[in-house]
Amino acid sequence: MSAFGAVIVCILSGLGLASLIWSLVGAFLLPVKGGESCRVHMVADAKGDCGQLQNLVRSMEWILDLGIIDFDIIIVDNGMEQQSLQSARILANKENVSLCVPQQLQDKLTEQ
Repeated sequence: MSAFGAVIVCILSGLGLASLIWSLVGAFLLPVKGGESCRVHMVADAKGDCGQLQNLVRSMEWILDLGIIDFDIIIVDNGMEQQSLQSARILANKENVSLCVPQQLQDKLTEQ
């Protein structure tokens, strides 16, 4: 193997090890669980054409899948266009995702 190849292998090995350590720290030392009396929520305030809403929810679900924090995703319809609203309704069928209007937000935040 050439010197360049050895350097690349060392760099990739180091990045892999750092990624493994990062994941272990996140999974074992830093999990944030709200529990019964304290719940974490991420609120997406959606207005007009929310073409990025699906990507936003996917990003939030990715954070959930890491297991570092457990939270509910609430999409607030603040006047979404029809196509975006239809997309939000489909997303709201997923676990930990709900859809509401601003007047219902307080109820969503307090329900268990």
